[in-house]
Amino acid sequence: MNPVQNLLFTIVLAISALPTFAQENGNAQLAPDFAMTMEDGSTKMLSDFRGEVLYISFWASWCKPCITNFKKYDEMRSQLSDIGITLLNVSIDETSQAWTTSLGKQQLSGVNALSAKGDLYPDYQISSIPLYEIIGKDGHFRYLSDDMDRNILEEFRSFLQE
Repeated sequence: MNPVQNLLFTIVLAISALPTFAQENGNAQLAPDFAMTMEDGSTKMLSDFRGEVLYISFWASWCKPCITNFKKYDEMRSQLSDIGITLLNVSIDETSQAWTTSLGKQQLSGVNALSAKGDLYPDYQISSIPLYEIIGKDGHFRYLSDDMDRNILEEFRSFLQE
């Protein structure tokens, strides 16, 4: 990864590095479970992904920054996928039609799901999107270091080893 890509990668994942409501007293909390409708129409729970490291992108079809980030950081998302990180794209669109129409246009890499914003709030405190979260194999929130010289791919690899 060249220096420009590394900087962009750092920016797009910076939100995940910041401790949020999910971290109390320095300890990562268990990510609250929620139901999702998958592309094939089935229903899954977040807990169904236990054993995988998840990089969750909360987004919606009407959110221009969300769509821009998917396109802009496709190569970096591909690198995460290549090392074994599951990219989980959770739309908070109000209708499944808006979501499926957008999926047809966007060709998003990863696992695509739809969940009602109301079902996610207040557990995920989605006040604006895009919102990104990292969930470890054990179902607990993970955070990237705030070291400017960090190697993000190595940090994700360490999450895979936990």
